Amino acid sequence: LKQVPKCTLISSKWNVIPPHKEAFMRTIAIVFYIDIRLAKEVGWFGRDSAMVDMVFGVGILAYLIYFFLPTSNFDNGNTWAFIVPMFLAFTVDTYHQLVWTWAIAANQDWERGKSQRLINRWNREVVPVPYLIFTLLCSLCTAFMFTLSFRKLVPIRSCYWLACGLVMFLCGGIGWNYSMLGHDPLICDTYSTDSLNTEISIPGFFS
Repeated sequence: LKQVPKCTLISSKWNVIPPHKEAFMRTIAIVFYIDIRLAKEVGWFGRDSAMVDMVFGVGILAYLIYFFLPTSNFDNGNTWAFIVPMFLAFTVDTYHQLVWTWAIAANQDWERGKSQRLINRWNREVVPVPYLIFTLLCSLCTAFMFTLSFRKLVPIRSCYWLACGLVMFLCGGIGWNYSMLGHDPLICDTYSTDSLNTEISIPGFFS
């Protein structure tokens, strides 16, 4: 971080001035968020446990608010190019990790089962493990690309707009996968408990 410049003027027209040190800290936070999600998906925290999912959902929500909630610099185009889209994408993902918590608090078995099915469908069909790994790869490659630009090896403006395009691509990929999910209430509400571990193959980005 000591070698990272404070900021760079990318576009005077749109007032795009990325604060690079904050961006690197945010990238670290993104990598850790994805690592936590991957650890949960591969079963490091247990599977189909109400208590684990409740703690995980609340914890990841607190993490989201602390690291990604935009609170200032709304006159900076960088906020709208990077921070807001990432916050919205992580918010939607976090919501789908958190829904079971409300059902547990209400102590309603039917709602709990419905919430678990929603979590499973999201994590297996909209943001599955391959998509998380691809997002992690994009984050690490983007960070490395900027380290090269700070050493004047590649143009920093090209790096910035390429990274911006990657963010939009990843957010769009989530939207595409979700649009392919289908929203038939009969399908969503009639899964049996035995079908929770059944993988459904639908066309989508890395699903």
